[in-house]
Amino acid sequence: MEIEPLISMDLEQALDAQGIEVYRSRTVAEARAVLAANPHITVFLVDVDKAHGAPGDVLKNIMSAGNPPLRIVATTTGSDADAIAGLPIGTPVCRKPFNMDQLVQYVLDQ
Repeated sequence: MEIEPLISMDLEQALDAQGIEVYRSRTVAEARAVLAANPHITVFLVDVDKAHGAPGDVLKNIMSAGNPPLRIVATTTGSDADAIAGLPIGTPVCRKPFNMDQLVQYVLDQ
C-alpha cells in the first residue's frame, strides 16, 4: 500500500525484476480486497504515513482479511516512534528517501 505513484512504479519494477508478483492498493479497503482475492500473498509492504490511522490499527484491519500470516515491511518519512507505533516487533522499516535495492532486499528477506 504505497500511495506515491512514482515510488510505487519503481518498486513494482524492481520487485518484478526479482520475480516477485506485485499487487497494488491505495486504501485499506483496496488492500483487503486484494488480499482476499489472492490468499497466496505472504508479504505486505505498507507506507505507514499514508495509512490514514495508527499503523498498528490499520494493519490489524488489513490482516483480518483472512490471509495466512502476513510478513510486513513498512516505509515512512517519520523519524519518531509514533510513525511506527503498533507495528509488529521486528518489522523492517525503511525511512524515506530509501535505497530501492535495500527495500527490495527487505521484501526478499521476509
